[in-house]
Amino acid sequence: MKTELTQFINSDNIKVDNRITKSINTVGIGVTSIVAHSIEEFNELVKKYRQDNDNELILTKSNNLSQANFFNEPCGGTFKRGNSMEYHRLDIDAEIYHVRIVYALQFDKKSGLDEHVAFEALNYFRNLIPGKDLFECIPEDKPGEEEKIVSCPENPEKAYYNYVNQKLVDENDGYFDNCYSLDRNNSFPASMMAVYPETRPWVEKYYQERLKLKQTCPDSAYYKKFKLYGSIIVGWLNNPKYHRHNAWCKIITNSNQVVHKLRQEIEQAGHEVLLVNTDAIKFIGKYDYKGNNDLGGFKYEYEDAPMYIKSVKSYAYYDNGWVFKQAGLTSLDRVKPDRTTWKLNEFQNARDLTMLIQDDLLINEEI
Repeated sequence: MKTELTQFINSDNIKVDNRITKSINTVGIGVTSIVAHSIEEFNELVKKYRQDNDNELILTKSNNLSQANFFNEPCGGTFKRGNSMEYHRLDIDAEIYHVRIVYALQFDKKSGLDEHVAFEALNYFRNLIPGKDLFECIPEDKPGEEEKIVSCPENPEKAYYNYVNQKLVDENDGYFDNCYSLDRNNSFPASMMAVYPETRPWVEKYYQERLKLKQTCPDSAYYKKFKLYGSIIVGWLNNPKYHRHNAWCKIITNSNQVVHKLRQEIEQAGHEVLLVNTDAIKFIGKYDYKGNNDLGGFKYEYEDAPMYIKSVKSYAYYDNGWVFKQAGLTSLDRVKPDRTTWKLNEFQNARDLTMLIQDDLLINEEI
């Protein structure tokens, strides 16, 4: 099997990311990491390497491979972890101990992002200040310490702020006029700086470079990728490899509290708040707030605009044409992958696609 796998890995169709290989070995054995770029490719790999006598893969509470798999091999299985679907197979008697296949779900077709962007963000921040490491400014978890995230009061079980005024949306069939959106600038890094002031040099230097890129090349693929680095680096703190889960919780809590405070101020001024997500508040009527580009401040994404809301992660607003905000894929993406060509009535009728696992294979299902 080793010869066959080596030939397959070296083929033109498969890309092996050695950086992933080094970072995801959770059971202390040799790992081969294969990146699949489509559901079809993922399923092809699973069919190729799973065996009829495989036992079910055992996972820990944090959705990692359990050491118990050593006593359960050969074993294999597909599961969701973070923003990817993963297939693992472990066979101690085989020459290749552990075959790991990764299908990245958060592949952004419009901006050309790929699975390397997370590592690019990590390397960028850790090398941003010569001779200093960002992570040294953020404390590691202490034994027995368990930080809890404070989130949206309507959905406290969700880590990120998640609110939609569903009663008002239902009463108006999702349609609203005179809508405004205040979006926080560089939200997660700003909260990281608020919680850990020692990170200020990294956050400010990154934000200034981001503003320059926005001015000089706002439509470039590099800028679209670069502006995500700030939220990605905060996400790395929640990676078990770096032992900073509690720091991540404190930063997310701070971000939630900043958004919640502004939401309360808008509501107390008599405005109907329609929707709030991780870094933005959508509401009806002009509010006495001067938008700005300050780090951690809020700017207006749009003002006095029509808006249509399906859910907290699926809505549209009018700005010289309808602009659609949709997390994940829909049935409309299948026939119109270019979202700039969508029409409002098509968006209204589009059904979300969810990734399902059936017999270790992936399928997209309309819901």
